[in-house]
Amino acid sequence: MKRVAALLAAALPFVAACVQAPLPSAAAPPAPEARAPVAREVARPAADRAVERALASAMVARNLSSRGAFASRRVSRTEMDRVVRDQVVHELPPDALAHEEAQQKLLGVVDPREDYRELVLGMLGSQVAGLYVPREKALYVVDDDRAGSTTDDEHTVLVHEIVHAIQDEHFDLGARVRWREDGSDAVAAVHALGEGDATLAMLLEKSRGEAIPDAFFEGFATLMRDGNRQMVGDRVPRAVADALVDPYIEGLRFVRERYAAGGWGAVDDAWRDPPSTTEQLLHPAKYAAREAPIAMSRASVGPKGFEILTAGVVGELDLRDWLSAFVDLGEARALASGWGQGRAELFGREEERAVRLRILWDSDAKSHAARTEKLLARALKERFGRPGRIASFTCFDRPELGPLALRSDREGLVVLAGPARLGAKASATQARCADLTSWAKRATRAR
Repeated sequence: MKRVAALLAAALPFVAACVQAPLPSAAAPPAPEARAPVAREVARPAADRAVERALASAMVARNLSSRGAFASRRVSRTEMDRVVRDQVVHELPPDALAHEEAQQKLLGVVDPREDYRELVLGMLGSQVAGLYVPREKALYVVDDDRAGSTTDDEHTVLVHEIVHAIQDEHFDLGARVRWREDGSDAVAAVHALGEGDATLAMLLEKSRGEAIPDAFFEGFATLMRDGNRQMVGDRVPRAVADALVDPYIEGLRFVRERYAAGGWGAVDDAWRDPPSTTEQLLHPAKYAAREAPIAMSRASVGPKGFEILTAGVVGELDLRDWLSAFVDLGEARALASGWGQGRAELFGREEERAVRLRILWDSDAKSHAARTEKLLARALKERFGRPGRIASFTCFDRPELGPLALRSDREGLVVLAGPARLGAKASATQARCADLTSWAKRATRAR
């Protein structure tokens, strides 16, 4: 169950909501000793003077020098959409989006009739205002009337994206955020570190290095999340829309704490030893303790006759986003904080798909069990009607998606979804809760 925001993990995007959210007003310039050395070894044509200015600003704000060895390309909104799609082709395995689509639909996040690929790529293409592509050592910036950019907005986008180029130069960003099998949570954590780093540098550049009040950051996060939801529209589920801005909001919180403790040097240290899970990213104390996930079996348990198609870690941020499809975001955040480890498996048999999701609770989060099942069961009852019971699971029949069964105890949460046929031409599934009995008995334990 990969996060939508990680679809472009190998190409760090600046979403339009960053520009839409109010930024701090410029104040006095920072003291000279705060400035990084400006080393520009790459001569640019006159048309790129704006990039030169933004490069100088980014180095000062981020307190790191740069050779400036990257290409810059201004593109139309249509061209940016093509760039986004090209990155997905280059950076993800061919079936990655199809597998994510099956999981998102079976787990109740996305409508079964939705064209998920176009939903995601359309959202990204319309929202991304700037994009640094490590593989190409190039940054792309939207420059057309539809983007609604002003000179100040373009400078902001350029600074943010150039900080990604600086990260790549100093910390090998491209290698760190490259897609890898079963590594989505670790990549998501580093992706958020990169976005938080670039966003803080952008905000400090806008304020000319002046201290920014804590209240501003909380307001910025709220406005960014709300603004993004408004910009993507009602067609995009809230949990999918929020996943796009999670790296900026949560990454900024993490980086701010590091910066407050030791300036940019402490942020640089985090690059040398980054959070290895989104749990560490979300909980600085757990990062400080380098708290490792709980050991979990990788044995796949699917319906009889089905083969495993893909499996991967479900991190705390994954869990929070999934829960937020059913409960209030604050409640989802509280429940997901009990995460100790997670894993999702997608199974297939011809056109049928099924998912098993497992979450282990931390040793100090056992009380999450009853509340999680209660809140999920209540939300699912409102959507699908009264549930039944099979082999200790609460189970809901769903005409288009097959059964959805869940079981939460002091050990963890197990969710079974499907089997069901997916796709625009799929007929209503014949599977019902009673058909899950055998699978449920074998898939009971989270561990």
